[in-house]
Amino acid sequence: MNMARDKILAEIKTATSSNRQPFAYQVAGISYADKTRSFIQGVEANGGSVFQTKDKTAIENFIHAERDAGKNIQYITSGQKLDCSLETLYHIDTAVITGGTAVAENGAVWVSEKDMGHRLLPFTCKQLVLIVEEKNIVHNLHEAYAAINVADTNYGVFIAGPSKTADIEQSLVIGAHGPLNHFVFIINQ
Repeated sequence: MNMARDKILAEIKTATSSNRQPFAYQVAGISYADKTRSFIQGVEANGGSVFQTKDKTAIENFIHAERDAGKNIQYITSGQKLDCSLETLYHIDTAVITGGTAVAENGAVWVSEKDMGHRLLPFTCKQLVLIVEEKNIVHNLHEAYAAINVADTNYGVFIAGPSKTADIEQSLVIGAHGPLNHFVFIINQ
């Protein structure tokens, strides 16, 4: 019994990122005839809204309209760090963040810590706006994981719609523990 334990511990000690072997099998994920359309359907099925644009003009118009409505907006540019209190994060109405890889299979968008300003921001704002480039839409999660370099960041997350739960009496509640609204702007090629 002790030898098995020692063997397991020895294997764990030698399993470092530098000597890990890739998986020996390949999994073929689902593919779509129109991955952009499938991504849009996924976002909408998750309770989000999608806007397509050729440039960032529509995004800038959205931001101006939100500011004109008196909302507190935080537009994060890649690499920008927010050095603020939890109280300040809680009072941000709309966060605008550039996402990375977008997944047609489920409408999710990968957002790394370096692009979110503060790792809590996507979860404390009342509205989350993600910007994705159409060229970054992949068919499935297998392709998404292949496209993401997890060593590039300390933290990242796939975000797929506004927060929701149905834990209490099987009733769907949107915005129970995160954004009430989820918008995705796709910048078309």
